[in-house]
Amino acid sequence: MKQLLLLLGLALSGCIASQPTESYIAPKLIDQEPFPALPPNLVIYRQDFHMKLQVGADGTVLHVFFDHWSGDPEWDSIAVQRIRHWRFSPGMYNGTPVKLWVDLHACVRCEEPVMMTVEEIMCPTRQIADSVYTLLRSGSDFETLASACSIAPSRPHGGRLGEVDIHRFPDVVHNALMNIKSNEFTAPLAVGNYYCIYKRVPWDMKVP
Repeated sequence: MKQLLLLLGLALSGCIASQPTESYIAPKLIDQEPFPALPPNLVIYRQDFHMKLQVGADGTVLHVFFDHWSGDPEWDSIAVQRIRHWRFSPGMYNGTPVKLWVDLHACVRCEEPVMMTVEEIMCPTRQIADSVYTLLRSGSDFETLASACSIAPSRPHGGRLGEVDIHRFPDVVHNALMNIKSNEFTAPLAVGNYYCIYKRVPWDMKVP
C-alpha cells in the first residue's frame, strides 16, 4: 500500500527571536517517518501545505502546527505524531546548537515502501567520516566503528537501525542504498550538517 512522503527540499526558513537570519544555520531533515496511507474514502484536495515546527537543540521535533490538511481530523492527528518522530540536524547560532521555530513548505509524494536492513555511522565532520571510510575499506568491522565513532542515537547498538523503509532518508541516502548490494556500504554522504556512511545488511541476518 502506498504511503505519503513530504518533499521538503531546502525550503527551510526561520528566525531566532529578533536575530537576523544570516546569524544561524537552519536545521535540515535527516530522518522522516512517512505518513500512513490515506483511507480509501479520503481524497487529497491539496498537494502542498505549510507547517511550523519547533526543532530542539538536539534535532528532535518539539511542537508541530499546520492547518487541517487531509480533511480528516483523525488522519491529521496521526500525521502530527509521525512528524514528532522526525529527526533534524540541529539549527546552529554562532556555532552553538539552538532551539528554534522553522516554517516549512511541503509537497506530497505517494510511494510504495522499500524495506531494507540498514546500519549507519554518523560523523560530525567530513574528515572524520573519510577516516572511518578508509578503515572500513581496509577491512575494519562496521559495527565496531559505529560503536566507537558514530554520534547517531544508534551508536549503542553498533549503528543498527534494523529493517526500515528507506524512503525515510533524504534522497541522497535513498539513492545510494538502492545502488549497493548486501554487505556493501556507501561512501560518506552529506546528510544535514553531518556526514554518514550506511551499510545494507543481508536479509538473513537478525538485526534488533
